Amino acid sequence: MKLERLTPPGTTEKLAQPAEAALSLMRRRRLLIKRQWPGFGEPFNGQAQRHRTVDFLIGDFAPDALVETGTFLGFTTRTLAAYGLPTYTVEVSTKYRVAARHALRDLDDRVTLFWGDSAEAIRTLANRRPFERPLAYLDAHWETRVPLDEELEALFGEWPDAIAVIDDFQVPDQPGYGYDIYGGVPLALSELNLPAGTTVAFPAGPPTEETGARRGTAYLGRGAGADSLAAAAKASLVSLRPER
Repeated sequence: MKLERLTPPGTTEKLAQPAEAALSLMRRRRLLIKRQWPGFGEPFNGQAQRHRTVDFLIGDFAPDALVETGTFLGFTTRTLAAYGLPTYTVEVSTKYRVAARHALRDLDDRVTLFWGDSAEAIRTLANRRPFERPLAYLDAHWETRVPLDEELEALFGEWPDAIAVIDDFQVPDQPGYGYDIYGGVPLALSELNLPAGTTVAFPAGPPTEETGARRGTAYLGRGAGADSLAAAAKASLVSLRPER
């Protein structure tokens, strides 16, 4: 696995790294023992429906790269890397990225772990243009920073054919799916600034048929990505919303 810093470390960070690495690994082991929530430690929050949908979309859309924002402890990263495509994952938190780097150290150079801000990482990839057809799994919203709009602007503004899968998202008319709220504002369709022509979809199955954490998912597609969401709807994996 390749490691890339978006900003160079300061003196304080350099001095703290050895201790932070040890604490991060201890924290990871402790979290795995306690299992913080259903599906913790599994890819895609242990959600079988979401996993099947991502499988379908990767097969139908045929992306040439996968992008993950919010590496956390690397559970989903490892599964994304197993598709055999160039995989880029981004983590801003020092305590999690150190643990993720250790957990994913056996992965080959097709996987790149960015240390830094997720929107900046996508903009960096847009400038380099190492791929033309990405599928992005967006899960970087955490604590006080919610970069979702910036991530989507960078993704859909640069790649005409793309799919975004968003974790912790409000599913309309399905309150059984969990979603995040920051500063009183939910991760919801009404809060996104999407370009015209974006196809939006949500899980077709009810939360009672989902496994694991049962967190809400939004699927967004542009160009060929929109066509793949339409195919997923025909396969009864997602339910399409009117085009925006």
